[in-house]
Order: sequence, then structure tokens, then C-alpha cells
Amino acid sequence: MDNQLPKWKEASVTTPNGRKVFYFRDLVECVQYLLRQRPYRDHMVYGPVRAIDSEGDRVYSEMNSGDWWWETQDKLPPGATIVPLICGSDETQLTDFSGDQKAWPIYLTIGNIHSSIRNKYSYLAQVVLAFLPVPPKFRGISRSDDRIQRDMNQQVLCEVAKIVLDPLRRFPEGGDINTGALWPCSDGKMRRCWPILASWLADHMEHANLMGVKYNSCPKCQVPNDKLGSLLLPPDLESHRRKSAVFQQKYREHQDAKRADDRQTLKTVEDWFDSTSARPVPCIFWDLPHVEAYDLHRPDILHNIYIGMFDHLMTWIEGFLQRHGKATVFDQIWSNIPPYPDFYHPGKAYRQVTQWSGKEMRNFGRIIYPAFAAALHNPLPRQRVVFRKALACVRSLVYWSLVVQYRIQTTETLNYLADYLEEFHATKDEVYHNTVNERTTFNFVKIHLMLHYEESVQRFGH
Repeated sequence: MDNQLPKWKEASVTTPNGRKVFYFRDLVECVQYLLRQRPYRDHMVYGPVRAIDSEGDRVYSEMNSGDWWWETQDKLPPGATIVPLICGSDETQLTDFSGDQKAWPIYLTIGNIHSSIRNKYSYLAQVVLAFLPVPPKFRGISRSDDRIQRDMNQQVLCEVAKIVLDPLRRFPEGGDINTGALWPCSDGKMRRCWPILASWLADHMEHANLMGVKYNSCPKCQVPNDKLGSLLLPPDLESHRRKSAVFQQKYREHQDAKRADDRQTLKTVEDWFDSTSARPVPCIFWDLPHVEAYDLHRPDILHNIYIGMFDHLMTWIEGFLQRHGKATVFDQIWSNIPPYPDFYHPGKAYRQVTQWSGKEMRNFGRIIYPAFAAALHNPLPRQRVVFRKALACVRSLVYWSLVVQYRIQTTETLNYLADYLEEFHATKDEVYHNTVNERTTFNFVKIHLMLHYEESVQRFGH
């Protein structure tokens, strides 16, 4: 491989707490580096495709099989080659000692590289683009003090992101935005390329900070908090979609009212932001060319399912089993499940496990339904209806989590996802509200994000 990675640069931003230094690489140079790597030449795509299977169903696999690539291609001149940028960020705890150190890296890869290659770190198809300055912790003196600190952190984040993402705004350097730039590709050919930010991968809390939305709200749409646990059809989701142009305009009105000390207008605009579950702060992606900021979010299996929905499911199941006197039976079944290839044997009772990692959660998804079904064997007559609905609820969520991981999706498999999701929502309320905890609420964001998986596959492949 070409080992000439772009060199690190140093920059700084000024904050009320002093000067913050951070390090980054030139984004466009990193994209060129990935695009020209010869080892990837048999695993690259340069244009959109629309695949149909033998049954006439649309097939979604790599990123170029989705609708986003087609829609963006139509906006560019004939012969243009889109280079979709996929970034990911993750504030990471380095150590609990030596000053509680943290790092906040941004990773970069491109959608032209097959997902089977770019998703494996050993293939080196990802580069570290930047290390962002970690914001200071909230002091917890008062809510207003924390709000000021949060707005300050958001302002610093926007200034840093503006520097890191600036090459996309200036692209092509010294050229014409309508003609792109000629870049060498891994197959030895020169192509007229357009690097466009297509996806940003992060956990939900980080997305909320990047997008400027409230923590218990969807980064993609404006569904009210009391509707997050409801089953919404695609037309309903579309009607609630966030639009960058609208939020930019409202933010400008907020800033103008603030400068003019117009308290009435300021309150009106802040009420509007509150009604959309957002904050009157800038989003770092608003002014990037060919980018709809709120379309960058991607629901992911680890954060939304393994350590999201499955975590909630564990709590619900434990309460359900205890209510019906089946907890001990379930523990015995759980600890006696035999091992098999690529499966981590639990080895202890369900309630004795104190910490669950992503690996344990993946195993949980594989065995929870049969173990739960075995524990509910031979119900009393009064338990039959409730047990049947509880099994249907667990089965639909587990089956949905398995189908959503298919590397190739079709119209048929997406219909399966819709059916499983419908069954889950149809059974969850009666089962859990009546048998686990009357105060249980389903209005949390991770259950809502399941609704966006189908659209994500259709627009960006799998």
C-alpha cells in the first residue's frame, strides 16, 4: 500500500477557558489517499447501480445500490464520480487513572470501497482524520450554568469542525465546483471526482451534540417525545423530517433577536426550537455542499440494538419472569445452554451476569427467544394469552434484529422488517404495561430509531 498518509496539522480555537489545541489531517488529501490504493482495485465502485433479483425485487447491498447515490449523481455533471465520505466519531475513555484522560477521534473511509473491506480494521481502509478537543465536564452548580457550558461546548465544536471540514467547502481548491477534480483511482484511471459527506457514525449522545438536538429526541425527524414509542408509517416519518434550511433560518432569527435584545421574538424562536426537540445552536454540517445535515445519521446495530433495545428487553423480561414466578426456571435454562461454534457459552445464571458487552449482547439475541419460550412452557390457563403475546413480542424483536443484519437486502426482506416491527409494537404495550411495571414507558429514542432502518437501507444500501 501507499504509505504516504497526509501529515498531521495543528490548529487551535479560543474559548473562555483558554486556548484549545487540536490535531487534524487535510480531509481531501485523506480521501485521495484512500481512493488511489492499489490493493483495493478489485473492491471498488465508481457509479450507482440499480439491481433487480429474479423475482423483480430491488436489491440493496453496497452504498452505490441505494437511492442517495442516484439522487446525488443527478445533481452533478455527466461523467462525475461521487466519492461518498463516511465519518465516525467516538469520545473514548483512555484511562481511569492519570487525570481521567479522554480522546475524541474522527475516522474517515469512503463508500467506494466495498463494505466487507472498509469495515475490517485489518484492511486499513479507515484513516484517523482528527482528534477533537474533549469539552470540559459540567460543574453541576445549576441548570443555567450547565446550559451556558453546553452552548459554549457546542460553539467550540462548531469552530473545530469548520476547520476540519473546510476542504469540502473549498473543493476543488483553485478550480470550478462544476467540473470537480481529476484524481487517480485504484485501477490506475483518472476520474473527475466529487467528495461528498454521506454518513456520520456515532452513538446517540454524540449525534445529539453534533446535530444540536435534545438528547431524548430523534436526530432525523421531529417526532414529539410522547410519540417516540409509537409505530409510524413512512409517510408520517417523512412529514416530520428535519430540514437544514428551516433550522438555519430559525437559528439566524434567534441570533438576530439576541443581538437586538428582542425578548419577545427570542422567546418565540426558542419555543419553536423546543417544540421540535432541538436547541438554538448551530449544526456543524449545515453549510456543506450537497449535504442534508439531518440525513447523515445512521442507525447502527451496536448502539441501537445490542446495547440499546436488547438492554431494555433484558429489564422487561426479568420483571415479567419474576411477576409470573418463572425467574428461577429461566436461570436454570440459561446457565445450561450448551456451547456451539461462534457462540459464547453463558456459564452462569442470567441474573448473575453483572456486565454485558456487545459480544454478550449478540449472544443474548441468539438464545433469548428459545430460552424464554422454554421457561414459559406449560402455562396456567389464565397465563396463556399473556404468555403468547410476550413470546410474540420477544420473537418479533429478535427476528427483526437478525434480518436487519443481512448483508444483502431486498424489497421482500424489507417487508419482513416492517412486519416484525408491526408485530412488536402491537404486542409490547399490553404485555409490558400490564405485567412488568405500570410506569414503563416506550417513549425513548432507540425504540424510535428502529423505524429509520428501512429508509436507511433504501437510500444508502447496507
